[in-house]
Amino acid sequence: MARFCAGLALAMCLLSAAPAWAGNFQVIPVKLEMGPDTKTGVLRVINQSDQALTIQVTSKVWTQPDGSTEDRYEDTRDIVLFPPLFTLKPGQEQVLRIGYRGPAGREQERAYRVFLEELPVEAPGATVLRLALRIGVPVFVQPPEATAQFKAQPLPVTQSIAGVAVTNAGNRHIIVGDITAVGRDRMGQEILNRKRAGWYVLARSMRPFGVLLDEQVCRQVAELTLSVVIGRELHDVSIPPPPDATHCIPPKDAKPVPPPVLQRPTG
Repeated sequence: MARFCAGLALAMCLLSAAPAWAGNFQVIPVKLEMGPDTKTGVLRVINQSDQALTIQVTSKVWTQPDGSTEDRYEDTRDIVLFPPLFTLKPGQEQVLRIGYRGPAGREQERAYRVFLEELPVEAPGATVLRLALRIGVPVFVQPPEATAQFKAQPLPVTQSIAGVAVTNAGNRHIIVGDITAVGRDRMGQEILNRKRAGWYVLARSMRPFGVLLDEQVCRQVAELTLSVVIGRELHDVSIPPPPDATHCIPPKDAKPVPPPVLQRPTG
């Protein structure tokens, strides 16, 4: 936490020393799905800023190690991008064409991410700190028969974190939406109502999601429920309260950790 705070303080100093602005561009749609008969797709990239933007496009194969909260990205030649580099004037739009030339994937959906990253271009003598924008668009190549089978199971409270494990036994991805933790004390009084965003769970993967509790709340909670939105369904998962106070000691570097969202999942 000390290292994190020191880094944050340095960033704050840098930002306060010079004005900052971020390039602003929009990508439509936020997700691409291909199938046995559809091997191509397009993205519309729109420059919404008042400055010219140069954008570089790359692709990665996307996997999720079972039981991990981290996504893994590796280089791939399965995805063809055109153009891979372009410059947009203010208000200008670029059509980005995407093609798939990888394995057929007849049994399981294949997942990729297409990353669009602004390349910082500074004028000589510029005094403005430029923050480059990076957006990742999921690209899914589905098998002929795609099915989703999932379940949500409670995880015991540990290090003041209440968790739920979402297992996707199907052959296509699912989307976990908002996760809401509601807790009550021994008198039935609500002492916790906290929400966090979810993320994708890829085909045949299991991913845990945790909600960090305040240590005092963790010590007092007697009834704890996590409400999880999966697709369009709401699942209530009852979490056993911590058996003793040792389970309510947060990790030393505890801080709210957002999901690895570059564009919020939809659909």
